[in-house]
Amino acid sequence: LFGEGDNFQVENAMRTLTAGGLFGMGPGAGTRKFGLPEPHTDYIFSVIGEEFGLIACLAIALLYLGIVARVLIKLLDEDNIFSILAAAGLAIQFGLQAMINMGMVLGLLPVVGIPLPLISAGGSSLFATLVACGILLNCATTEPGARAALDASRARRRRRAAARKR
Repeated sequence: LFGEGDNFQVENAMRTLTAGGLFGMGPGAGTRKFGLPEPHTDYIFSVIGEEFGLIACLAIALLYLGIVARVLIKLLDEDNIFSILAAAGLAIQFGLQAMINMGMVLGLLPVVGIPLPLISAGGSSLFATLVACGILLNCATTEPGARAALDASRARRRRRAAARKR
């Protein structure tokens, strides 16, 4: 599994990922991360595996899958073709970016330097991901009935706040 060769980054990423076992060494307790070239960006998934364990890595992968699946399922009820194409494209881009990063860390894909969305350090990638999330939220609020549901939710919160003040 950890043979010698020209795959230094992938080998170190796998060692770091598996060093924490199922439950990890604890936040900040990992030491193998210091052997990685970019532990805070490209290899943050390995650092999470070392410090929080493989269960946390599985939870993160399932969270990304859940976000993408939820967006795509929600699009089945959408009538606006622009919203369908924009939201589907952004959700797939979000999921592919996460899948490529995790595949890179696991040695399944070549090392290309794509950060893990919403987790890796870095300004431009985080900014682009947050803009994409904003566009997705805008597509969700233009859905028929969404405005009425948001207004009803706000009215409920106001009533609760008023009842607490009494």
